[in-house]
Amino acid sequence: MEAPGEGEVEVEEASELKSHGNAAYSRNDVEEAVRLWNLAIRKHVQELSDGKPCDEEATTLERSIYLNLVQGYLKLGDGERALRACKVVLFTDQENDKARFRAAEACLQLGRSQEAEQWLSKLDLPEASKMLQRIRWKSRAEAAKDSKQDAAARKKLAEKMSAGLSGFSEDKPPPVPQESAPRAPMADLDTVSNMTDISAEVAQAAKNRLARMEAAAEGEQPLPEPTYTDFESFRAKAMKRSQLP
Repeated sequence: MEAPGEGEVEVEEASELKSHGNAAYSRNDVEEAVRLWNLAIRKHVQELSDGKPCDEEATTLERSIYLNLVQGYLKLGDGERALRACKVVLFTDQENDKARFRAAEACLQLGRSQEAEQWLSKLDLPEASKMLQRIRWKSRAEAAKDSKQDAAARKKLAEKMSAGLSGFSEDKPPPVPQESAPRAPMADLDTVSNMTDISAEVAQAAKNRLARMEAAAEGEQPLPEPTYTDFESFRAKAMKRSQLP
């Protein structure tokens, strides 16, 4: 009996529709296989509603149809539907290795490698171990690549900062040659000498004042005041003498 076409009345049993889907998948007609397996699921639910016993045989049939759907959705690149079909199987059979393995495949297709590792870590299957190794190798390779890119970015930033400090950054003009840079006028020797003398006088005045204060505190006769009595006038005079011509 040929498989019913799209839109035709469903008259076959769920098991027959499943077989038609298997045949379509074998000839690489994945879309048709998925369509027939979905028809098989709907027919199976209808049969149970019509009074068919929900025994082990019915449960096994339903599980196998969903697992076939998972494989079909993976082939079509629909990881989201594949993962949902896996979870339907695992809802009634939590230890189903095939559902766990295909759930990991669906997660990888969705780019969720950590979730895929969680599914695979609970499996004691050679193919699961191989897939887990590939995932971890890829993760390490990506981490090394990211680290290399970060190092290159840091190096580039350091080079830009170094260029900026040297005055050769893109936003700064090159430094003015030392020969053409304006120079501040140098003070003549007489002015420098005057400034040195003034500093010495101020320091001596402060020293004398401290001596007088200590002598007064000990009851001794204070030393005579210096010849100038107005310190502010003296400081103004000293500042005037220190100005450059």
